[in-house]
Amino acid sequence: MEKKCKKYYYLAIQVYYRGKHYAFVKRVSETDNLITKLKNQTYASATICRSGKHAKELVELWNEGFKERGEYRDPTTVNVKEKVPYRL
Repeated sequence: MEKKCKKYYYLAIQVYYRGKHYAFVKRVSETDNLITKLKNQTYASATICRSGKHAKELVELWNEGFKERGEYRDPTTVNVKEKVPYRL
């Protein structure tokens, strides 16, 4: 029996948390349940990318824009256990 390689995709995710934004990359496999992977009320958007390189470039672009507009939040200051309703 031939062993199949798992295919991975990368999500470029924007987070909106207490009036500020940041973005990061999350790797998912083709067999992952996206609803469970994206079950976070602070996620503003998730864009599917075919490569980690493309996702990283997109996230860097978004974060630069947030910083230029004064809307960037350092992800280390976010309490991930806190449920914050998503609002723009």
